[in-house]
Amino acid sequence: MGDINITLADEVINVEVSEDSIDVEVVEDSPIDITVTTMEALEFESDSFDGDGTTKTFTLTQAGRVNSFFVFLSNVFQDVGVDYTVATDKKSITFITAPKLGRKVVVMYAKA
Repeated sequence: MGDINITLADEVINVEVSEDSIDVEVVEDSPIDITVTTMEALEFESDSFDGDGTTKTFTLTQAGRVNSFFVFLSNVFQDVGVDYTVATDKKSITFITAPKLGRKVVVMYAKA
């Protein structure tokens, strides 16, 4: 398992995943309230792409689960519905504006 560090604006969220638990810690003072209501073992996938300034839609290796997408553009977290959308079949994402040439796109998601 492993650790995930997410930066949202000035807030840093550390997520530690082990075989039987997920621990979430907000490092800075924040109004963010995270509640884990159910726990099940999820298998995650990560895909990466390079922006070319024209391509908006990126096809994923496989379908993801609803509400499980973490998208980063040049290491900056992107907001669903603001920066990108997820296809109804959960097999691709489409940016509102095409990522510029050389910008790295990373998509992490739970496998469907």
